[in-house]
Amino acid sequence: MSCNTMVLRSIKGTPLYMAPELVREQPYNHTADLWSLGVILYELYVGQPPFYTNSVYTLIRHIVKDPVKYPDSMSQNFKSFLKGLLNKVSQNRLTWPHLLEHPFVKESEEELEAREARLRMAAARGCDAAWRGEVNITLSSPALNRNVDAQLSGSPSGRVKSKDLCNKGVENPVSTDQSIPISQPSIAVNVQPHNIVTDETIESCGQTTETQSAAKSDALILEKIEITLRTPRGAQAIAQDRGAIAHILHPFRNFNVKGTAALSNEQADISAGQALRILSNLLAASVLTPKTAVDDVLPSVLGLIRATLGASAPQHVSLLIKGFGVLKKLIEVGSSKVESNYFHHSVALLRLYSQVVSYKYDTSGRVVYEATSCVTLLLTRLTLGLSKLMSSGTQRLDEAANQEGALISQIIGQAKSLDIMDQLCLCLTGAGSHIAAGVVSSAPVAAEACKAIWGLLSALNIVATRGVKQSFPLTLSQTRNRLKTGGIEISSDLKIENAIKAEIERFTELLMKSRDMQVSICYALMHGSESGLSSVIQILLQCCELSPRICDILSGTSQNDGLCPNGGVDGTVVSAIFRLVLLCANAAAAKDAGAQTLDSENTTSKASSFENLATLSCLLISTIAQGLKLLARQGASCMLTNSQSKQHDRLVALAQLGSSERITSETSMLLTAAATLALASILLLERCPTSSVASCTIVQSPINFIPHISVLYDQICPFRSDDHESKQVMRSEEGMLMSWHGQRDGYIGALELWLIWGGVSSIQQACSLGVPDSLLSLLGGKRDSASKHELQLSSIGVSPVGVLWSLSVIHLCLAGGAFQEVLFKKESLSVLLSLIDEPHLACLQRWDGFGGGLLGVRDIVNLIVDILEFPFNATQNSSSSPLASASLLHSSAPGTNSIVQRKGLENGDMVKVIASELPRYLQTLQEVCICGPLVGCLKLLDIKDFSRPVSLIVKLAQNSRSFGEGFLKEGLLSPVVLPKMLNTNSPKEVILDFLIVISDLARMSKDFYGPIGDANVVVYMKSLLTHADANVRSKACNALGNMCRHTPYFYKDMVKHDIVNILIDRCADPDRRTRKFACFAVGNAAYHNDYLYEQLKRCIPHLTNLLLGDEEEKTKANAAGALSNLVRNSSRLCEDIISQGAIQALLQVITDYSNAAMGSPARMEANNDSPLKIALFSLGNMCIHAPCRQYLRTPELFQILMKLQQESPDPTIIKYISRIISKFPEASMQRG
Repeated sequence: MSCNTMVLRSIKGTPLYMAPELVREQPYNHTADLWSLGVILYELYVGQPPFYTNSVYTLIRHIVKDPVKYPDSMSQNFKSFLKGLLNKVSQNRLTWPHLLEHPFVKESEEELEAREARLRMAAARGCDAAWRGEVNITLSSPALNRNVDAQLSGSPSGRVKSKDLCNKGVENPVSTDQSIPISQPSIAVNVQPHNIVTDETIESCGQTTETQSAAKSDALILEKIEITLRTPRGAQAIAQDRGAIAHILHPFRNFNVKGTAALSNEQADISAGQALRILSNLLAASVLTPKTAVDDVLPSVLGLIRATLGASAPQHVSLLIKGFGVLKKLIEVGSSKVESNYFHHSVALLRLYSQVVSYKYDTSGRVVYEATSCVTLLLTRLTLGLSKLMSSGTQRLDEAANQEGALISQIIGQAKSLDIMDQLCLCLTGAGSHIAAGVVSSAPVAAEACKAIWGLLSALNIVATRGVKQSFPLTLSQTRNRLKTGGIEISSDLKIENAIKAEIERFTELLMKSRDMQVSICYALMHGSESGLSSVIQILLQCCELSPRICDILSGTSQNDGLCPNGGVDGTVVSAIFRLVLLCANAAAAKDAGAQTLDSENTTSKASSFENLATLSCLLISTIAQGLKLLARQGASCMLTNSQSKQHDRLVALAQLGSSERITSETSMLLTAAATLALASILLLERCPTSSVASCTIVQSPINFIPHISVLYDQICPFRSDDHESKQVMRSEEGMLMSWHGQRDGYIGALELWLIWGGVSSIQQACSLGVPDSLLSLLGGKRDSASKHELQLSSIGVSPVGVLWSLSVIHLCLAGGAFQEVLFKKESLSVLLSLIDEPHLACLQRWDGFGGGLLGVRDIVNLIVDILEFPFNATQNSSSSPLASASLLHSSAPGTNSIVQRKGLENGDMVKVIASELPRYLQTLQEVCICGPLVGCLKLLDIKDFSRPVSLIVKLAQNSRSFGEGFLKEGLLSPVVLPKMLNTNSPKEVILDFLIVISDLARMSKDFYGPIGDANVVVYMKSLLTHADANVRSKACNALGNMCRHTPYFYKDMVKHDIVNILIDRCADPDRRTRKFACFAVGNAAYHNDYLYEQLKRCIPHLTNLLLGDEEEKTKANAAGALSNLVRNSSRLCEDIISQGAIQALLQVITDYSNAAMGSPARMEANNDSPLKIALFSLGNMCIHAPCRQYLRTPELFQILMKLQQESPDPTIIKYISRIISKFPEASMQRG
């Protein structure tokens, strides 16, 4: 750089400290350095630069545009000084000489006099080399000096030679019995006479350097303070003496000023260790105030740690371990009230953690363990503090509490932005790598990292949800309904989104890819403490719920395992969890037997808390099993291995923990519910017992391990509250087990197992107990008919999975005779329909756990439809039932696949009862307004899941015009639904069913033409007529035919969208059914007027070919009818019909079929739409026009007609022939 350069343009410097004009590449001068000075001073106070981000472009935008934010705790002088430096306009910045005259920089007269006095005092005492104004505090406490001077003057024998002092330092005292009580604020210094250091001794060290003198003076003072700490009174006195605190912290000052360079002095390292030991003792005595801990001690210790981490030498590891140990205690003391200083220091700690994870000089793992413990404690304390604030209600918090909550939220936000989750995952990876290599000393790190991760996740969740508890979709929707019924509008705040989904998914991805992380997790489960185990299990619970793919890894199974999977083997997470369950089961047995202690080998489970740990373990097992079910894994051996002994032991342990006889408290009630849920989730992995493949992967029947139906019913039914001793009131939040599972889920799942594996007798027993009615009351949030108590919504205790299991139980019970109380009661139908109504499905769609999302919406809609379709399926084989749909043509209802359902449907008496009650059932469906929920659910379903509800819509629309009107009123043809169903990418069955609905509505009445036209259905017909599937093409032709049945309403739209030409092409379609319905549509397109005649002219050759070809009789009849309609309204096409041989083709049809008619009169009489009759009718229409009459005036025609008229007994044929002959007077005269 030239010395003459006054204005520069090139970028030079670190981006964080660049001035606005510099980052914008504008001319700059010395004032850019003043901006950098302001940034440095701001960072020294706050802990980070005023603009901080990982993105350079974002950083530049902040520097150029954003204002600087100053903490409230900053003094006015300092804030004014920084504002002068951090001015975005370089010309307005504080510069020379005004900068030196600023009140923050310029020393006042009082400050000047005080500094000079300190210098004179230090020089007079011979310590000027040590205390030459290096700190702005009187480091030698007056109380301490008076004490020491008093002891020195009274001990003539206590002098030490100067060379001994200089070479050996101060000896440690051997006794504390002669401590001298001194009033506050003095410090009791406990020294023996022979250890006293006098002024003469200090003066005798004059030949040493100033640095050595200062270091030894520090050591001497720290020795005195450490001696004083040995009594509670002394510790209290030191904690209250700011001078003493300054002495303790003085060894750390060099680290803050010099950084890593301070570690080159061995004495500095020793002094720092001694100071840490003193601080540890002060903290252990609980005498340091939170203010002192946060404002004075915390930043000093952080400076020491920062400098030590930057040192490239292994000899400072012990100093780091001690530093983090003290830091952990400081975090605990300071977290009692979070203020701005605590915020800055917490962020500083979080910034340091990445250096800790990458620290290479600690082979023991102690450094990373202690640092992770600090992060864990910080996040845990912040979470507890924030939870306490949130639970108090934000409307009742004062300003200080609100400010504290904001600071805590900012710290947690900084933890997220600093990628602490990624750093903790790296910590897990490193620990797993060491464990795999045989370095078991890293094992505690794994558990501690898991505790930190869970603390971070919990904190993030509380910040995002503001402490609002998550509710089950069923509870939330019913709460809304009740509030609306009471005229209260519910706030949208009840919508709880999962705030940690992104973090969980990221952790899951890392865990799935890293074998070392998996090793750490397994080792933490096998050897962790109770708190560590709890954290690991809760993390895995979240992972499995939000990312079920990980369940394969945790169980050790995959989609390639075939019919006999072998999951849960040794070395997997599932195996480690079952080990905990077995230990907890043994502990439970010992407790039940009255044992006072547990097995000595069980160091992770204690008698006082095994139930909570067992509950978490069972919930994780059930979650993994449900995740495997979602991944289409089958067989309980996915969780239980193929070993018969392990299968038996694991199932027996769960059954023991799930015994209702163990319910004596709330925790035991939760454990029983969780264990039953784990049993049900595992055993429901088994295939249906009627499956054609191997039915069971376990040796014993699943029902051998679950409670009896009556016991399950007692736990499920919330209304039978007479037995208060055996039935506990649900007091947990919203009847939840860890936010994802309901307290009744397991009992309902076990009941489903009974009905599946127990046969018809089990279903009959369930029906006799009133299980379906009770479940419906539970799902409806209503009291049972036999109960006097109203059910509280918070005690429903049914998650989305529990709702699905409940509906499955109800569906299974229909064949046992429960169909009358379920399907023929308005109350029961209303409950079922409320589950597929928009409020519940909307809540369900937002649910991130199992049974939620689009898959959950699909499953619940399909189950409800299966229940509602039961009467139709029972009578569908009856000849009197006209109901059918495309879905039924391709698959049977899922419920009919079980042996119980099939046996029920084979019951002739039950089928007769259903058939006789079907009209009443349809009437009841209308009364409960089924159309709204059925159409509404389509708006929330994915298009690929439309098949089941649309099939029910088809049945109902075919049955009654009122259903059709209801569906249209509810928006079946709305822009939200119609484009999905008639899209060419939609499932074929959905398109077919919807075309059936359109066709039937159009066939019923012209009143439906308006809604069909307003929905622009004709526009979609163009693509459907050319669909790759022949069934779709044929149904589209049929629908168009019915859309032209009553009026010419759609004629103009068909021309506008070029439908006619495509329809004509379908008359030559490769598919027979398509050709048949195309002729039908063409005929109706020509029926009402001759508007389309000109375009329809092109179809005449196709119709002619169909008459002469090998086609179905119906196709030929439709072709003949179409030709008839082409001359019905005018003679415009007569010449084309004659010239292209259409009349000749009709004559050929008459000739061919007249022989059949005379040979089988009964056959022709029975078929009113025979090709012969339609051909005769068509010729009669053609004879109206002169060109056609002229062409038909042939002797051969009259001979055939007269012979057929004489021999045919069919009056319709005779009438049509007479009509033709009447058009020819000469033939009539000849006949006469």
